[in-house]
Amino acid sequence: MAPKPSKPRAEIAGKLSTDRRERSKKVAVLKKKRTELVEKTSELQSKQAAEEIEGLEKEIVASPRGYNHVVKLLEYLKSPEKATISAAATSLCRAFIKLMAKGELSKKKGATDAEVQILGWLRGQYKVFVGELCGLVDYKDGGVQEEVLWLLMRLVKAESEHLTPPGGEAYFAHNLFQKIVEALVYAENLEDYVRIQFTEEYLDAYDDVRYSFFAAIKALTQTALKTPPTLPQFTKTTITLILSLHNLPTSTTPPFTSFFALAPASSSTTSTNPRAILTLTAHRKLLQTTFLHLLRLPTITPYIPSILHNITTLASAFPNPETLMDFLTDTYSTGGPTALLALSGLFYLIKTKNLDYPNFYQNLYALLDRNLLHLKYRSRFFRLLEEFLSSKYLPAALIASFIKRLARLALSAPPAAVVVIVPFVYNLLKAHSACWFMLHREDTAEELDRWRKEGVVDPFDAEEEDPLETAAIDSCLWELEMLRGHWQPNVATLARILGEQFTKAGYGLEDFLDHSYGSMFAAEMKKDVSSERPPVVEFEVPKRIFPEGEREEGNGNLSGVALNPLLSLWEF
Repeated sequence: MAPKPSKPRAEIAGKLSTDRRERSKKVAVLKKKRTELVEKTSELQSKQAAEEIEGLEKEIVASPRGYNHVVKLLEYLKSPEKATISAAATSLCRAFIKLMAKGELSKKKGATDAEVQILGWLRGQYKVFVGELCGLVDYKDGGVQEEVLWLLMRLVKAESEHLTPPGGEAYFAHNLFQKIVEALVYAENLEDYVRIQFTEEYLDAYDDVRYSFFAAIKALTQTALKTPPTLPQFTKTTITLILSLHNLPTSTTPPFTSFFALAPASSSTTSTNPRAILTLTAHRKLLQTTFLHLLRLPTITPYIPSILHNITTLASAFPNPETLMDFLTDTYSTGGPTALLALSGLFYLIKTKNLDYPNFYQNLYALLDRNLLHLKYRSRFFRLLEEFLSSKYLPAALIASFIKRLARLALSAPPAAVVVIVPFVYNLLKAHSACWFMLHREDTAEELDRWRKEGVVDPFDAEEEDPLETAAIDSCLWELEMLRGHWQPNVATLARILGEQFTKAGYGLEDFLDHSYGSMFAAEMKKDVSSERPPVVEFEVPKRIFPEGEREEGNGNLSGVALNPLLSLWEF
């Protein structure tokens, strides 16, 4: 009996594939139903938890018999559900604020031992609640961080209003606020927008909050030094918070009137010895002391450039800005990009506090090197340099040294830097007519003939560190003459202004500072190319790399007298 023919493999494979697809669809439908069921269950549990939390809150506020429910609400703060955490934190915050308003967290006269014991227990639970909230500042969700911070500040306001010590005047809850600041500066998961919101809505908006913030940072700095592993995080967040402030008190700040939690008595404004938190001098002194402590931290080095960017704003808030002198001079003496940033602070002290810095121009001259013209701080440096050299009473030899140094650097500078140097030199020459000899010198025919035969030795000493001893005033600006043949047409055109009459009063440096390769390329691409004046693509193409000899003056024939020495080097 012959065997039955087997089904084709393709038919079997197709049936198996269809079965798998149907099975996958069924599994997907089951997973979707399970997910919906879990979500509904979670939503129902959250709703039941919220209702229970609300009921516990009412019982806590209604009678001392409900105080034990505080413990249960504290357990809800450890829930994995954000909604439950939010509901429990909000309910506990409202409950404790209501208890403060009723005087349940304050010691009463004639209280029995049982009442004192209950008060101690309730205060202990309140401290536990504050600790839990501070821990939630580092929660891995920006929404929870934002809400927790808002609740903590509500507690600061309530404490300042209802827990004022007997006879206390202009009381602020410094201890609680210090815990909040500590939680913020050590939080590794703090969202940037939460930090910015804290700065704008509290530190910049209220004088009492800002004063307490600097008092907290001053105390926390001493504590952080005892725990070196925590220093990097503390330094990073603290410096970021301070440098983001825009409302620091200065000598012209009017009397304080913006308070978040203070309720100063009317007599405190006329008191002969008002609280430090109410006085401008105390605010500025605390700011200065706190910031100087931060500058001594061993982990401050990476943040020095950011500090120097804002040093003028900080110095104007100090009652004694000259205390920054050592920090600025040490930073300036190290050289490099950081020294460029220290210039602004030093010049502020020289101008406003008559700081005596005898080697200022010598160190400024030393900063002019090739690296300067490639740094991102180049524009900032030229703005400052223009201000430093603006005085017409500076010696001509000093100005000549700066002009010559810049001209020498222009030979190897990128085009974006050259277009700054040329108008800068023009302005210096226009302001100091004694330096005009560097552009045009008239000499005798014998000297000119000797220079053609023997060459010219530039008297400028590029290695001399003292700008008054470089002999630049006896030199000339041949470097800028060479720029007239620069490969970049805009640079070559701009360099020609030094060969024309100085009829222009001066150039606005701001028009040239922000140029880059990108901006120059964009400007070229926007130009219209007409058929009447097509762009020059190439010049005369030489037949060989090195000619055999020097050409005679006045014609193109090879003299054959002086062979080009490069030819011997080119033979292999």
